[in-house]
Amino acid sequence: MTELKIGMEKNNRILKSLHRFFATLCLLAGSHSLFAQQPVGVRFSAYNQAGIQEKIFAHTDKQTYLAGEILWFKLYAVDGVLNQPLDLSKVAYVEMLDRNNVSVLKGKIGMRKGSGSGSFFLPLALPSGNYRLRAYTNWMKNFGPSLYFEKKITVINTLKAPTTVALKTGVNYDIQFFPEGGNLVSGVQSRVGFRVVGRDGKGKSCTGVILDQLGQQVAHFQSLKFGLGQFYFTPQANVQYHAEIKVDNDSTIKAPLPAIRDHGYTLTLKDTLQDQVSVQVTADEGTADEAITLFVNTRQAQKMVVTEHSTGHRAVFMVSRAALGEGISHFTIFDGADRPLCERLYFKLPEKLNLQVSADKSEYNQREKITVNLSSQLQGIAVPADLSVSVFLADSLQEEEGGDLLSYLWLSSDLSGQIESPSYYFNAGGPEWKEAVDNLMLTQGWRRFKWDDVLQANPVHRSFVPEYEGHLVNGRLTDKRTGQPAEDIPAFLSVRGTHFQFKSTTSDKQGHLLFNLPDFYGGDEIIVQTNTVKDTSYRIEIFSPFSDQYSKDSLPVFSVPDHLQSLLLSHSISAQVQNAFFPDSARRFFSPVSDTTLFYGIPSRRYNLDDYTRFTSLEEIFREYIEEVAVRRPEGKSRILVLRADRNYFTEEPLILLDGVPYFNADTVLHFDPLKIKRLEVMDRMYYMGYRVEPGVVSMTTYNGDLSASTLDPNAIILEYEGMQLEREFFSPVYETGKQVKSRIPDMRTTLYWSPDAGTDEAGKKLISFFSSDQPGNYWIVVEGLGASGTAGSRIVPIHVK
Repeated sequence: MTELKIGMEKNNRILKSLHRFFATLCLLAGSHSLFAQQPVGVRFSAYNQAGIQEKIFAHTDKQTYLAGEILWFKLYAVDGVLNQPLDLSKVAYVEMLDRNNVSVLKGKIGMRKGSGSGSFFLPLALPSGNYRLRAYTNWMKNFGPSLYFEKKITVINTLKAPTTVALKTGVNYDIQFFPEGGNLVSGVQSRVGFRVVGRDGKGKSCTGVILDQLGQQVAHFQSLKFGLGQFYFTPQANVQYHAEIKVDNDSTIKAPLPAIRDHGYTLTLKDTLQDQVSVQVTADEGTADEAITLFVNTRQAQKMVVTEHSTGHRAVFMVSRAALGEGISHFTIFDGADRPLCERLYFKLPEKLNLQVSADKSEYNQREKITVNLSSQLQGIAVPADLSVSVFLADSLQEEEGGDLLSYLWLSSDLSGQIESPSYYFNAGGPEWKEAVDNLMLTQGWRRFKWDDVLQANPVHRSFVPEYEGHLVNGRLTDKRTGQPAEDIPAFLSVRGTHFQFKSTTSDKQGHLLFNLPDFYGGDEIIVQTNTVKDTSYRIEIFSPFSDQYSKDSLPVFSVPDHLQSLLLSHSISAQVQNAFFPDSARRFFSPVSDTTLFYGIPSRRYNLDDYTRFTSLEEIFREYIEEVAVRRPEGKSRILVLRADRNYFTEEPLILLDGVPYFNADTVLHFDPLKIKRLEVMDRMYYMGYRVEPGVVSMTTYNGDLSASTLDPNAIILEYEGMQLEREFFSPVYETGKQVKSRIPDMRTTLYWSPDAGTDEAGKKLISFFSSDQPGNYWIVVEGLGASGTAGSRIVPIHVK
């Protein structure tokens, strides 16, 4: 029986796994009518099984940079339901976008066990401005850009005048009202949340009144925190209402209220003293009593389904807080026909990962060693945690972090829009905090799924597959003559070199091509082609893996206050000094840990041609001392055949490679320059690549791996292509000796330490050390961490350098 090679198993593993992954979709596709009759809970479970979700958080070493500095980041990937580390995607995509959503920097980051890290050198040509750093995976592209991680990054270029951004004309404030549950119904009292945000994206303190069309006041309100607040209001039919709002010292602003419905339902959600949540559903008098269902889920994990029959246009549900999951729960009311009527969000404070950060001193001299002890605990018990640590100069240029890992996973990632100071909601304290949380839940929308997608009979189509072995190169094959997709055509991708990569695939009904490149790092050329002996009429396209969809959130207008000019000058000098005295510090990269074994594994025979007599033709080499290969010329056409282990020749020609690039014409191969070939390897067995079977492999490698022994087929396409980003080495001088301390080479670092892999051990401990620079000032030690159970934590500890 023909031996099945290791390489074939690796190439097929992704296909087998994808078949299992989408099995649920196939089952749903065959039972649409039955699916539509299932209860909401059954359809909700099926939707979740067919669409596992990922979240990504990026911890950057700081938030404001100068052009010429390095932006460092650590990625945490978790399951969208449990917030636990998720080892699904092996590649993440990170971009920096300007205000026009133009990508100015981008990279593919290798992920392992839900963790990855990378960096961007901010070029000196980069204009000053606010940029959006976003991160996502190929699988996350199925769910839209609103679920990507996004963070504002400020870059200041002190060598270029800032670009003037024209301000949009219009009102200075965005004012919105949010009836609890979604509706204002005539004659039914509702709680209404409101939000007042300035053009800088910050919430504004305000007071206001609700007036009817006759100018009579029917309600008044005042914001509590971040421009958010709430009030009660009973609208009446055929009456027009508006709000008059006073913000700071500005003039009074008028704003309309949402439309009032003649009939419908309202929802009121309150905490009780018995540690329960009261859910009251009220309808107007003109709506008949009917069966009402309450469906509760926490991050798409079903928690409760209860049905009550409304009496007197009212139904009340009591939900134990203990039954709810941590973080945000989603309360939805359905009528008897399983149509969603009202929705409301509820927040339950999650358990935190307790991170302790202890520096050996609080104040240090310049060029002094700083030792920091890290520990991680959960409920007083030591636990290991994945940590990232940054130590940077925390002066007036640096803004306070808009959100940390804890607040993102358990709050921001599940809400639509920007959340101001999300960390505030994780510091429980008194009635004001409780009301502030309730205001946030009233005024922020849910963004993890849409009920229309859940309830529809047809399963949602997923266009993008998860990259759980490595980077997938996507393309398409079309017929040059008709422009139509070319189906069932073999295609080949090569990354040439002495340690080349070679992949093959077959186009599907839409002509799509998918190549799996798990160990492709750095920038290089890829060569893609079909078998030009058989297929010469096809056009090959290779697609960018980066998303072309963008969120609707806008960046605040960039500005630098005048009083920071002297500080900017100091930072600019420091950055220029660092780049002048340590020019190579940004170009130090670690060698990637990757499998360098060639795809066919260990060859049956390897020939180092320098060990043999050199001939001037490849045919002579084959005939004289490579006994596993024979050259035949039936009907005047050259054929190269491989001798099997049973001493019989294959009847078909083998896969022939030069520096990893396949050649299909034996006459072309025989014209290779043998003096430029260093090594020749032969596989004398059948080799399986996915659905393809090759009658042996003949692989030749030149001295430089640059195809110097031949030329490429003119039908092949050559593209510059970026693989996964090489990991950059963080530069940190050492001052252990007196000579090193007294060195006259200036050390103007403002980021003293960065480590994306500072995780604690099984005892929950980690010791790190680094040295201060010549820059005095206050520094922050910022630690982000994630435990295996999904608990997250963040800690900031200040130190001072004299």
